[in-house]
Amino acid sequence: MPLPDASVPWPPRDFEPYRNKVAIWDAWWTGDPELLAAAYGGSPGTPQAAFSPLQYAGGVGGRLARFWWGRPPSQGEPQAKAHVPLASDIARASADLLFSEPLEATADAQATTDYLDVVLGDGMQAKLLEAAEIAAGLGGVYLRPAYNQLVANAAWIEAISPDHVIPEWISGHLRAGTLWRVLERTSDRTVVRHLERHEPGWTVHGLYVGSDSELGRPVPLTEHEETAHLADFVNADGAVETGYPGLALRYVPNMRPSKPFRRDPLLAPLGQSDLADIEGLLDQLDEVHSSWMRDIRLAKGRIIVPENYLEVLGPGKGARFDPDREAYSALPGFLDANPGEHNMITVQQFAIRVGEHEATERNIITQALRTAGYSAQTFGDGVDATTMATATEVVARERRSFITRNRKIQYWRPELVALLEAYLAIDAYAYGRPPLDPTGLAVEFADSVSEDQITVAQTVQTLRAAGAMSVETAIREVHPDWTDVQVAEERERILDDERRVAPADLARTIGNLGDDDEDPDDEPDGPPDVEDERSGS
Repeated sequence: MPLPDASVPWPPRDFEPYRNKVAIWDAWWTGDPELLAAAYGGSPGTPQAAFSPLQYAGGVGGRLARFWWGRPPSQGEPQAKAHVPLASDIARASADLLFSEPLEATADAQATTDYLDVVLGDGMQAKLLEAAEIAAGLGGVYLRPAYNQLVANAAWIEAISPDHVIPEWISGHLRAGTLWRVLERTSDRTVVRHLERHEPGWTVHGLYVGSDSELGRPVPLTEHEETAHLADFVNADGAVETGYPGLALRYVPNMRPSKPFRRDPLLAPLGQSDLADIEGLLDQLDEVHSSWMRDIRLAKGRIIVPENYLEVLGPGKGARFDPDREAYSALPGFLDANPGEHNMITVQQFAIRVGEHEATERNIITQALRTAGYSAQTFGDGVDATTMATATEVVARERRSFITRNRKIQYWRPELVALLEAYLAIDAYAYGRPPLDPTGLAVEFADSVSEDQITVAQTVQTLRAAGAMSVETAIREVHPDWTDVQVAEERERILDDERRVAPADLARTIGNLGDDDEDPDDEPDGPPDVEDERSGS
């Protein structure tokens, strides 16, 4: 469908259930206490009664309010809720498992492969890391090529959060998508939005002035500075040709199926966050950690002193106790024969339940990681890193994490191939370069855990000595991130060194053969015999 030509509810109400779910995942992923309190119905800034009426209600609202983050602080109590950023750690670990090592993109044409090597090493790999973390935290991510001749000499890849795209599907495949962003909110609650609809071969732009809940009326692109430059490129319908006949916008789901929306044809193709089944465990983890911090706060050592020990500061200024003072004047209580304990300084120190809290936290974390599809060892839990010598051992200990990684690769690989194909066409179209042939385009994910250098060197040395590895293969094994040009140059340097050494080895061999002509009765040169030394000869 084209962009709206009149005011409609925005975002569309059919998309609202998914946006509500993403809002909760976003609160956990970002780890903002205010967002968490808002997502679960609490009020982080205003003390309220211990339980609000919503916590006794049914439905989704009541269920969310009964989460620990949905409970407002008791009357007169400060807001003292602590957050453990486990959700953020999970999303970051997911991205690292996928893209911590260089991605390899190849095509039948060597020129295309060489250009993709440059592109991936020029910031695209970092953008894919960012996109993978968004996907793990929010359930998916949209990717698109973008360009601007004023700021860059090549196109780049942008990652868009899934809650700011309205998708359209055909049999579960993305056929079009409308991106939107808020450009301005005025004092009279007017909201200015920019809509960008992606279709095969075209991108349609629109500027709208409305409210928080309504898209409002369309206005010319020139009425806002953020979109004014687009007016020079679009046609009468607000569309601009992309230079690629297919759909340049790609969607990568984090994991399917999206269980809450599997019966909704609009929302079923969307992905599910790594946090989807562990919100309750994350809530419990924060509750336990806050209890631990409360123990520390309440157990601070306090000194209780008699009133006679206080130094009066003056009328209306109160009194204080100086713990560094070495001498006090005689007090009436000390003149008594039995002064009693009321004149003694008392130290109050409560116990901190470290063991109980730590064991409970560890149990919750392990269960949450297992449910999310990861091994605790991936996060350094219970593993001595000094004992892990090879990547094989790492994979064995983190098998569940690598199973999840391999599952996610099945979603990423086909979308990356389509994205890079669109990128090559759009980059050539936008910057006037000769188009590169995308035939045979393929993407390979590197091992996310590399062998240490000593292990690699020993393996290469053994295989080279056995004649089971060529020089070129050895170089690629030691330097997997090198280009073909770098490998070829290093190979020539190694062969040149071997050629220089070879004549010396040949001369040494010929010299050894000449030694066979010597008289075997001649005594060899060397240190004197032990007996000779004893005899003094």
